[in-house]
Amino acid sequence: MNDPLGQVMAQMNKDHFHRDLAGLLAIESVRDDSRQGPGQPFGPGPAQALAYMLQLADRDGFETANIDGYAGRIAWGEGEDILGILVHVDVVPATGDWASPPFEASIRDGFLYARGAADDKGPAMAAYYALLGLKEAGFKPKKRIHLIIGTDEESDWGCMARYFATEPMPSLGFSPDADFPLINGEKGMVTLNLTTKRVTAGPLKSLQAGERTNMVPDRAEAILTGDQAANLADPFPAWCQDQGLQGQVDQIAGDLRLTLHGKSAHGAEPAAGRNAASYLAAFLQAYLGDEVDPAISLISDCLHRQPDGAGLDLAFSDEVMGPLTVNAGIVDIQPGESRVNINIRYPRGLTAEALVDRVQAKAARYGLDVTYDGPAKAVHYIPADDPLVTTLLDVYRQVSGDATAQPLSIGGGTYARMMPKAVAYGPLFPGEDGQLHQANEHIPLASLYKAIAIYQEAIRRLTEKAD
Repeated sequence: MNDPLGQVMAQMNKDHFHRDLAGLLAIESVRDDSRQGPGQPFGPGPAQALAYMLQLADRDGFETANIDGYAGRIAWGEGEDILGILVHVDVVPATGDWASPPFEASIRDGFLYARGAADDKGPAMAAYYALLGLKEAGFKPKKRIHLIIGTDEESDWGCMARYFATEPMPSLGFSPDADFPLINGEKGMVTLNLTTKRVTAGPLKSLQAGERTNMVPDRAEAILTGDQAANLADPFPAWCQDQGLQGQVDQIAGDLRLTLHGKSAHGAEPAAGRNAASYLAAFLQAYLGDEVDPAISLISDCLHRQPDGAGLDLAFSDEVMGPLTVNAGIVDIQPGESRVNINIRYPRGLTAEALVDRVQAKAARYGLDVTYDGPAKAVHYIPADDPLVTTLLDVYRQVSGDATAQPLSIGGGTYARMMPKAVAYGPLFPGEDGQLHQANEHIPLASLYKAIAIYQEAIRRLTEKAD
């Protein structure tokens, strides 16, 4: 294949691709634990999206398997070795101000807009169409190919834990859930709960912000009461204006409500957002002084505008994988308890245990306790000279025309870390920003077409011979 992109564009039915992808994007596949049930462990949305993908594969003559609604598999080929392609069809909530309905595929100026367009429904469909194109062209893979579909990637990865408890582990693979050229290094991740009981009542009744630890909160709301609360109504709008943020003041049943709007971003890149919770905490710290809640003090002192973890004594950087990052993703302060959930992404050279010890030492000064929120994810790194990396990089260079492209490391976590030998591979090209986990998530349609060509050529090369 001298021109993989040209071959794909000549063979692919774009109308069919758009139709199938639009159907997937229309499913509001956000995890909803309140609606769990048999066959839908994360609620009906993720289960429906999984069933949709498997129905497409049944239509097109692939082998399929549904693992109790947790995950699914589209299988093709023969041989003992397995190439795994891991994707997910769950999405984060569609917060923020969207220019078009988030669960409706909208094409504007060559860009596809929808929640999941770039993360990860668009890439999942691109990988599927790469398989379909090879199958329809008569290619005979010498390995088994498993397109493995997860439904809980944006939360706890319970889908993959269940899948690999009973299903075979691929010997190599990739996950189309990040950036090109390819990602051979993923930082470790640990999410911590910082909590304290609220014994005495001050002017702050509650503060709430955030829905997921892997999202920078774009909205925070505080309810205050008493004489001190009334003193905050006048300075708050001016303070917001000084910070370049939008805020509003409301009276509710005698209490004062302060609402602040920041900017969301992926939790792996907290510096790209403006954390509404930490900004509101900084305001309350400045104007309430000794009357502020200890959790507010910790957020203001240790987390506000410090995505490098310096405020928690965590600042560290690796020459290959880059710096550690910290995101305060959820803040929930209520009359009986204060809770702050932070997500830490750390490079090589650190351990989750060492990080927890440092956070515990810092939190103790503010009277907060620290516990794990689920198990930590270790650093994942595949050397640049590994044949998997060199093959995929060569395919990318051929199709993209970028002969100097080099492997990357990221703070985000992909399913690649689930396999002993796997990397993240696209779909975003250098310079593209799909606004992942933000309003108006998008991806260029041309990039999706090019990704199909890359995935098709990569699958061909990785499976044309039996190991």
